[in-house]
Amino acid sequence: QIEGEKKEKMDEEELLRKEFLELSGVISSLQLRVQDTKKLKEQILKLQLCPTCLQNVDNNYKENIIAKFDMEHLECQAKIENLLKKKIDITSSLDHIKQLLFDFEKQYRELQIRKVKIDSVGEKKSRTQEIEKGKALIHEDIKILESHLMTLKESLLHFGNLDALYKIRKQDFDRASEKEKEAEIKVAELKKEVE
Repeated sequence: QIEGEKKEKMDEEELLRKEFLELSGVISSLQLRVQDTKKLKEQILKLQLCPTCLQNVDNNYKENIIAKFDMEHLECQAKIENLLKKKIDITSSLDHIKQLLFDFEKQYRELQIRKVKIDSVGEKKSRTQEIEKGKALIHEDIKILESHLMTLKESLLHFGNLDALYKIRKQDFDRASEKEKEAEIKVAELKKEVE
């Protein structure tokens, strides 16, 4: 869902950027037109003779042309002001979209982090269960070895020469006990990590 909203906002951002560039182009051409009308107005004011027929240029004629230039100048200025307001609105919208995209990206990263944590917890629980099973098997082995050890002790009373066999079984028992302790430590560590 976040990806869909993010794509929608990115498309909207692209459209706004295009519109912004178009407005900038129109504003530039209008500003050039304003400069041109100013120059033409100055030239008309200085004009004494018509360049075509070389007759005197009437002041009324100059005023009519200057009035047209002034009207065009005012229209261009009004358009420029409206377009500048639109540019400001677009800039505000773009800033808002940038913030939304930043928020989407932040949410996406947070979701990825949560997913990794959840996966990690699941793996640790699975590992804990495996260790618990191993621990149960070791307990069974210990019980069997304890039973065997008891049998050997009884046999040892009857058979003095089985001392070597007793020592071997005792070592097996000690190793199994050591493995059980190690498994208990691992289980405790994994439970701490899961918590």
